[in-house]
Amino acid sequence: MPEDGEVIIDDGGSTRIKQLGAGPIRPGATGILDALLDVTGAPPQANATAVGPFSQLVVASLDSSGSLIVHAGFPVALIVGDSFDIISDNNQKTVGRIVDNSATGGTAADCVLTIKGGGGGCKPIPEAKRSGTQRRYVISNAGGITDVNVTLPGPRPNPSASVAGNVYNAVILS
Repeated sequence: MPEDGEVIIDDGGSTRIKQLGAGPIRPGATGILDALLDVTGAPPQANATAVGPFSQLVVASLDSSGSLIVHAGFPVALIVGDSFDIISDNNQKTVGRIVDNSATGGTAADCVLTIKGGGGGCKPIPEAKRSGTQRRYVISNAGGITDVNVTLPGPRPNPSASVAGNVYNAVILS
């Protein structure tokens, strides 16, 4: 699969986040989201911006028989102002918001990613793994993904997927 700056949020024991390297659609993508490592504030959280442009979100899972599940309502088209919440075990949350950063050197559809701690002040514990220039960020105290909710302002329906109980879940922002 050619790299083109997609953001993949999946579970493999813990919730993981990575942005693939640059390609023709997202030449500014670096895959470096190191600001996710700087968790501060109340609620405890960290933000990083993935360079786009992004226009759709897909949620896919594998069940215990190995069958692929593409959840109803997905893929969903995204525009500036749209957002999504990915909820993981231990009440950890990854939030994405599509923003227009074209005035500051980004694109008209970048994605601000925020990791947030759960109730009771449970601070996310992000770690970075690196292979060459590719990085992935593991929220070590967040378990598997349980739910994905999309908020689309206006009259569009807000899709959601309950993915708890699947063997593997992936959310792909492209």
